[in-house]
Amino acid sequence: MLSTKHITSLFFIGILVISGVAPVFSDTFGVSNTVVSPLVVQFGDSVEEMAAIAELKSNFPRARVVDFSAYDRIVSFTGPIIYVGHSSDQGIQYNGMTVSWDVLATIIRHSKSNSHYMLGCESSKITELLTRNTKTVFSFREEVDAILGSNIISLNLLKNSQQIAVVANKLLTRLQYLIMNIANPLLLIGSYPNFKGDEPFWDVLNFVLLVASLGISTYGLFKDAIKATVASFILALVDPIANLVGLITNGVSLGAFVGSLWGFLPIFVALIASAALKLSFWAALAAGAELAAASTVAYWIAKGAIIFAGLMDALWFILGLNSDLKDPDGIASMPWETF
Repeated sequence: MLSTKHITSLFFIGILVISGVAPVFSDTFGVSNTVVSPLVVQFGDSVEEMAAIAELKSNFPRARVVDFSAYDRIVSFTGPIIYVGHSSDQGIQYNGMTVSWDVLATIIRHSKSNSHYMLGCESSKITELLTRNTKTVFSFREEVDAILGSNIISLNLLKNSQQIAVVANKLLTRLQYLIMNIANPLLLIGSYPNFKGDEPFWDVLNFVLLVASLGISTYGLFKDAIKATVASFILALVDPIANLVGLITNGVSLGAFVGSLWGFLPIFVALIASAALKLSFWAALAAGAELAAASTVAYWIAKGAIIFAGLMDALWFILGLNSDLKDPDGIASMPWETF
């Protein structure tokens, strides 16, 4: 969360930049006063990163956006380069991993550009690593709001441009919003793995339920599919009830809750099979041999449903865990969900 101290300090930074008291980075970097076309290096597509990039594109319509993997384009670009990503004192996040500041410092040393801007939280280490280099790097020592940071960097690049008044007004408007809504900043912070809030509890709980599901699937494959269906039915009640509690308390997302319903598949298939064979459902469950004798196909369909449900449980858990390690939301969620 962006604290009042951070808001206040950033407010004065903005005022200093506007008034010209802050270091004149644009003079140092030799940026054109009329047309500025920075290269924006994108590390991810989170809400915060996309908001920062949209703000930069608004301030610099001719800016080009490239992925961090475009190494040749980055090191050959001669104009100002803005790096946008979730970062911490350990480095900056890219594809679920942390790119260390040492790696990024090496890229900057090889770059033809002399002006580099690091738009990410706690990114000042990159500046410290390059203090003895001819490159000058602008970074943020504390947490930074994506839109506010974009406009602070824009002010540095537009020091003597007619557009500076527009950007200054946007910066002050964003400051006012953050002061009034201090709990809702778009922070570009990220320490990997990003396991926080209720995520550890719900992921551990769902791992235990996953182990139970796989155990049932294995028993159904090698032993008795009918008994396994009964056990799956019990688990199918426990799993969604637990995740429903998480959904209500905002610890689990809707997508993660939907994944807890896979356990109903075997019982649903058994219902259809028993109905088709005109057997009482509970009689079919109680007598696996009877169902097997009545229809070998139905028996193997029931067995396949148990195995499929176990595999889907495993896939859902892996996708959810991978998402929780990357996202900054603190909610057990799926990769396609954004909070």
